[in-house]
Amino acid sequence: MTDDVSTGGDGFVASPSARAEARAVAAGDSAHQAGKGMAEAAAVLRRVLPCSPRDVCTIPPGYSVPPRLEGTSALYVLRLPNGRFYVGESDAISTRLAQHRRRWGDALEALVVAASSKSAARAAESDAIAALQRAGFDLVSANDAEHVSFGSESVWRARPQ
Repeated sequence: MTDDVSTGGDGFVASPSARAEARAVAAGDSAHQAGKGMAEAAAVLRRVLPCSPRDVCTIPPGYSVPPRLEGTSALYVLRLPNGRFYVGESDAISTRLAQHRRRWGDALEALVVAASSKSAARAAESDAIAALQRAGFDLVSANDAEHVSFGSESVWRARPQ
């Protein structure tokens, strides 16, 4: 069965079932209340990355990535249905989010921050993993926090927390 899809004024696209899931999350569905939330994760990203609050794009469950993020390198943070978090980077964020949703289901919430390059996105991924770990987030994997080489170009490094 295929859901009808509609676009909201915010540029996101969601199916009716995805909108219902987002309403359940907003209403305090207990499965989404265990542990830390996406607002806390966004606050950590804003502290550790050189970005403004506007630069951290929240993508509700079932919604698509806004067109302005297509074709850019990006850092992303997912909140999985089990309450754990996954941090990654990609040059094709829509495709990557679709892959994760096929694996974990449509209920994934995401935060996305555009980066200036693949190297900057990889550095941001490493810094975000380390900062989220320090803040007590339950991460699926923290291996990429150990990366220290991000290509020959000069990329920013987050300030220690």
